[in-house]
Amino acid sequence: MLIYWTMFVTPLLASTSPFRLNRVGRRVLTLLAGLLLALVIGAREEVGCDWGSYLEHFYATQGEDLAYALTTTDPAYAFVNWLSALAGLQIHTVNTVCAVIFVTGLFLFCRRQPAPLLAAVVAIPYLVVVVSMGYTRQATAVGLLMIAFNAFTDGRRWLFLLFVVAAASFHRSAIMFAPLVAFVTPPGELRRWRPQRAFAMGTGAVASSALLAVFIGGHIEQYSYAYVESEYRAAGDVYRIALNSAAGLIFLIFRRRWRDQFGDAKLYAVLALASVATIPLMTISSVGADRLSLYLIPLQIAAFSRLPLLLPGRLRLAAKAGVGGAYAAVLFVWLQFAEHAYCWVPYDSALF
Repeated sequence: MLIYWTMFVTPLLASTSPFRLNRVGRRVLTLLAGLLLALVIGAREEVGCDWGSYLEHFYATQGEDLAYALTTTDPAYAFVNWLSALAGLQIHTVNTVCAVIFVTGLFLFCRRQPAPLLAAVVAIPYLVVVVSMGYTRQATAVGLLMIAFNAFTDGRRWLFLLFVVAAASFHRSAIMFAPLVAFVTPPGELRRWRPQRAFAMGTGAVASSALLAVFIGGHIEQYSYAYVESEYRAAGDVYRIALNSAAGLIFLIFRRRWRDQFGDAKLYAVLALASVATIPLMTISSVGADRLSLYLIPLQIAAFSRLPLLLPGRLRLAAKAGVGGAYAAVLFVWLQFAEHAYCWVPYDSALF
C-alpha cells in the first residue's frame, strides 16, 4: 500500500514546492518519473482482479500464428501478446508496453494542463492505481485517447481520428469517440468558405461511421448482453460517475471563464455533457455507464486541476488544498473499503 501513497504524495508535494527547475531539469525529471511509473505499472505481479483473464489472453497466443492470435482479443493488444510470446517473454512485457503507452498519454495530457502537477495528483488515485493496474486494455485505450484529446484541442482532425482508432485497437469501445472528429476545427477553417467546412465535417462523419461499423458492427450482440441485458452491477459505479459529473458541472458553471482563459472549451463541453449523461445511463446499464466513465476521467484531470484558476485569487490556495485532500480521500477510501481492493493490496512486483 505504501507504493500507492508514494505515487500520490510525490506530485502533491512537488506541486507545493517553492523550488522550480529549469526547462532541462523538468524534462529529465519528467522522463525519470515516467519510466518509474511505467515500471511500477508494467512489472506488477498478480495485481488487479483481471490478472487471470489477461494471462489467458497471453497463453491463447502462444504457439499460434498471427492471423489466429488477432482473433483472440482486440487486435493491437493481441499483437503485443503474440509478439511477446514469440520472443519467449512473459505477461510483464505486455503490461510494460501497455504501461509505456498509457503513461506517455497521461504525461502529454497533464503537461497541457495549466497546473500539470495538480493534474497528476487528480490522476493517481483512480486512473493510475486502479485502472492502469486493473484494466490493461482499457487503460491503454485511455492513454491513447488523451493524446487524441490533445489533437482535438490543436484542431488536428485526422490525427485525432488516428489516435481514436489506435485506442480502439486496444479496446474497441473507444471507437465511440470517433464521431467527435466532425467537431474538430483545424486552425483557419473558420475562415474557409462555408461549403468547404461542411464537406470537411461531412467527410469526418462518414469516416467515423465507417469505423464504428468496422469495430462494433460484428459485436453488437456481445455488447448488448454485457452492457444492457446482463444484470451485473459495477461495484462503486455511483462514486466514480459522481466524480465525473462533478467535473462536468465545474465546466458548465465556469464555461465562459474556461473559454476565455484556456481556449479549449469545445472539447470539454462535449465531455461534460457526456459525464452528465452517464447518470441516467446507469438506470439502463450500470456496467456500460461505468465503462464510459473511465474514458471521461481526463475531464476530472482537467476540471479539478483548473478549478483553483477558475476561482477568485483569495480562494485559490484553499481550492488547491481541497482538491489534494479530496483525492487523498478517494485513494484512502478505495484502498480501505472498496469491494475489490484486496486484488491490489499488497502490491507485488516481478522486479523484487
